[in-house]
Amino acid sequence: KAVRRFRLPAVDYVNAPVIIIPVQEGDVNSRYFEITLYDDHGDMDLSIYSKAMLSGTTPSGIVLTSSKCEFSEDKKTVIVQFSGGFTARAGRVACDILFTNADNTVALTSQRFYVIVSESQSGKVITENEENYNELLSLLKEVGDLENNLSTAENDRVKAEAARVAAEKKRVSAERARADAEDVRATQETTRQTNEETRKTNETNRGTAESGRATAEDGRIAAETARATAEQNRATAETGRANAESTREANETARQTAETQRATAESERATAETQRETDFQAAKEACEDATQDANNAAQNVQDLLDALPCPTNKVDGEVTTNLIALNFVALEG
Repeated sequence: KAVRRFRLPAVDYVNAPVIIIPVQEGDVNSRYFEITLYDDHGDMDLSIYSKAMLSGTTPSGIVLTSSKCEFSEDKKTVIVQFSGGFTARAGRVACDILFTNADNTVALTSQRFYVIVSESQSGKVITENEENYNELLSLLKEVGDLENNLSTAENDRVKAEAARVAAEKKRVSAERARADAEDVRATQETTRQTNEETRKTNETNRGTAESGRATAEDGRIAAETARATAEQNRATAETGRANAESTREANETARQTAETQRATAESERATAETQRETDFQAAKEACEDATQDANNAAQNVQDLLDALPCPTNKVDGEVTTNLIALNFVALEG
């Protein structure tokens, strides 16, 4: 037998690849598909399903079904036999597989896949020239109509089941939301109780801190009073210092004035002393010059007298007359 393995998605049919499988017309009990379903979590576990049914629309528009589907031992795949009426005529057969549980309360349909039945050139099991071909087609049409009715009823059941499943999912989701909300509420209540205990502790700490603050405030007031007194004493001392500074500045100004006057007087004294020394030196030099001139004059007179032709001595006790008596005194510098 020929086995074709492939995977079909159970969700997101739009973006999933289209599976196309070629077979030959007239194949009987020789074609098998080993199919694995997958969803967003990976390969699906099919253990919740007990039945699988293959449905296909033949090229002539007849809808056929087959229950020749078996699950693998590990419930990971389903093995589907594809033969009989599905391969009676060449063309495209659109197929899908319906999975249901034992009481038909859970149903899941796979993505559609396509089987291309190629025309066989020989060995046809059924040909159009056979006399039973039209009867077979009629029977197949009747079976198709029955299958259509069954399929319609099954589709209605599947839709109703899907609605029930959706409602159940909503209920489960709401229950989970309620449970989650309850968990959140319980957590929040625990948090509230913890916060309350923390608040009580913080309140006690706040009272203690307030007492400490009041004590510190009393200390601050006392320190502020001491600071104010010290500030007053400092201000008084500053006033005294300012007055003393004013007095010092006045005294300094008077000292600077007196110093200026002293410097001026000293400069005038120095100038006068210089002038005096200059005048004294000039007078001394003039005096020395006059003394020298007088000495020179006296010497000149003495020299002149010594040169005079007249006796200046007494002769025999007689007094000589007409003598000029001169007494010269030398001047000392």
